Amino acid sequence: MVGGSILGAFLQVLFDRIASREVLDFFRGQKLSVGLLQKLNTMLIYVSGVLDDAEEKQITKPSVKLLLLMGCLGVESFPGKRLLPSTLTILKIWDFPSLTSLDWEGLQNLHSLRELQICNCPNLKCLPEEGFPLNLSHLYVSWCPLLEQRCRPDDGEDWPKIAHIPELEINFQKITTLEPSA
Repeated sequence: MVGGSILGAFLQVLFDRIASREVLDFFRGQKLSVGLLQKLNTMLIYVSGVLDDAEEKQITKPSVKLLLLMGCLGVESFPGKRLLPSTLTILKIWDFPSLTSLDWEGLQNLHSLRELQICNCPNLKCLPEEGFPLNLSHLYVSWCPLLEQRCRPDDGEDWPKIAHIPELEINFQKITTLEPSA
């Protein structure tokens, strides 16, 4: 399941690069016709659509337990209204440079979610106002400077949303949230 997500993210980056102005300028310099470039662009859009559909079907399968989402450019909010499978136990969100918010609506039904990793999302401003599902027992946040400030114990604005999570790691620093039993 993870392989499909990684492949989808890789192909999306590849398609974005192929359709970039630099590549198009290169082809134009090779005296290729505009018609050929338009056909190539149409084919890439079609292939991207087929891959998106396959990935969508794969992600929504109830047997999916671990999902790694990586390198999604231009995504500002996640997961949005697109519901992830409730059977998901581990969710890894890596390299979303445009991500500014996590949407509670897409996270609230993840009743099996135990671990969430958020890595290299430099524009992620805050956690969902509603917090996370109560069953979340591991939260890892790294290379997210805006979020790291908000998750500081005691004085971080988002600290009340995560203080109940037993295992926290913020910027590679383990944080103890529960008092050891005497």
